[in-house]
Amino acid sequence: MLEDKIKDIAIKNGASSTAITGILKSEYSVELETLLNNSPSDLNYLKVNIDKRLDIHKWYPDTKSVLLCSFQYWNSSMDYQGSLLKIKDYPLFFKNNSRKFPRLCRVPTPGGTRLCRAKDIPVKISRYALSRDYHKVIKKKLKTILKELKSVDNKIEGRFFVDTSPVFEKKLSERAGLGWQGKNSLIINREQGSYFFIGGIALSVELKSDKPAINLCADCDLCIKACPTGALKTPGILDANKCISYWTTQSKSEIPLSIKEKLSGNIYGCDICQEVCPYNKKITIDINKDFLAGN
Repeated sequence: MLEDKIKDIAIKNGASSTAITGILKSEYSVELETLLNNSPSDLNYLKVNIDKRLDIHKWYPDTKSVLLCSFQYWNSSMDYQGSLLKIKDYPLFFKNNSRKFPRLCRVPTPGGTRLCRAKDIPVKISRYALSRDYHKVIKKKLKTILKELKSVDNKIEGRFFVDTSPVFEKKLSERAGLGWQGKNSLIINREQGSYFFIGGIALSVELKSDKPAINLCADCDLCIKACPTGALKTPGILDANKCISYWTTQSKSEIPLSIKEKLSGNIYGCDICQEVCPYNKKITIDINKDFLAGN
């Protein structure tokens, strides 16, 4: 079957899991309205190209199916504290990973401030940021996958995307069965937890859809209770105005005191809502070398 060939090619080229959906349109929902109305100004890009986000045909007119791919970047055998301790030069670390140096990583001096060094402060960096910028890595992998798909069937054309494209990758992932959108707003997979990136390819061929994911969060609300700033007050909807990850990686504004007081050492991103998730406790999925901490 063509579907199996497509998935095999994706796995061969670095995807951890794959799923396909032909359900391409989204409805304007309360969730979307809340997201758009409550988003801080630095996230105004989310309000652009709404028509494309709701209907992938507006982004790629020839779309008949979408291949969703997960790319695992963390599992339970990896040592988080050990990975942090290996960082000896913060400025060089962020530069090598193509990330902006966090403004929180500064210490006072008699003449003002200086960039902090590893020995200065115990810090926390989100697990996804311990390896190089995933956008470039995933785009390269998806480009290779699409090229190979075309060699298998010359009728196949497509356009690939990551989370910077105007595509609702989370909704498509749920429909394809890649995972369900948890109460922490992230896509969760029973075997993979939520420590994975998502990319996909809009394809010009009609394929059999996989079964949509079933939400297995049930009555668990550990992530909601664990969030120190209350950013997950509404299950499944992240309030970026209260999110530590937003304030430490995306915002250009001064971090409010109410957020600073609850950072708990997080200088770049935050994994608190993922750390408490039961599905992140026993992940055995292998990590592609491109996403290993330190690479």
